[in-house]
Amino acid sequence: MTKQTSNYSQSVYAPAPEADRIKTHTLSILVENQPGALSKIIGFFTGRGYNIDALSVAETDQNSSLSRTIITTSGADIVLELIKAQLESLIQVRSVKDLTVSGPFIAREVALAKFSLTALSDGDRTALEDAADDFEARVISKTQKVIVFECVNTAEQIEKFVTRMRRFSPLGISRSGIAAVPSGSAPSR
Repeated sequence: MTKQTSNYSQSVYAPAPEADRIKTHTLSILVENQPGALSKIIGFFTGRGYNIDALSVAETDQNSSLSRTIITTSGADIVLELIKAQLESLIQVRSVKDLTVSGPFIAREVALAKFSLTALSDGDRTALEDAADDFEARVISKTQKVIVFECVNTAEQIEKFVTRMRRFSPLGISRSGIAAVPSGSAPSR
C-alpha cells in the first residue's frame, strides 16, 4: 500500500480542509539593516520547522538603514498568519506584508545559464539559441568558447527555462531569489 500525500495538514487539530490548504505565499519583510538581522529571520523559520523556498535581500533606502527581505514559503493560511505575527515581534522587523493575500503583485527572478560553445554541435548551438529566444533570454557574455544567457521572468517561467537549458549540458546555472512589489499604486511597505 502506498502512502498518499496531501495538500492539507495532517494535524488532528487542523481547521476544516478548505481553510487548511497549503499554499505558496510571498512575504515582503522590511528590516533594520543591522548585523545578524537576516540570521534571526532565517533562524526563526528553521527553528519552527518552516521552509524557505526562495529568499532575496537588498537595501531599500538611501541611508542603508533598511533592507527588504522577500521570502517565498508554503503553508496553510492559518500557519502563515502565525508566521507573520511572530515575525513582526522580532525587534529588527519594521513590517511584514503577505503580498499573496494583500492584492496583486509583480514578482521576477533571474537565471544565468553558461554553456561551452566548443562542446556543442552547430545544430545544438542553433537549438540552444532558439530555446533561449523562446524565453526571451539575452546573451550577456559571449566568447569563442563560452556563452552566458540571462533570463528574467516569473519563478514558474524560470523553472521551465532552467529545465530546458539543462538539455544542453550547461557549465553552470545560477538562480536568484525573487524580487517582488505590489502592483498599482500600493506602497511597498
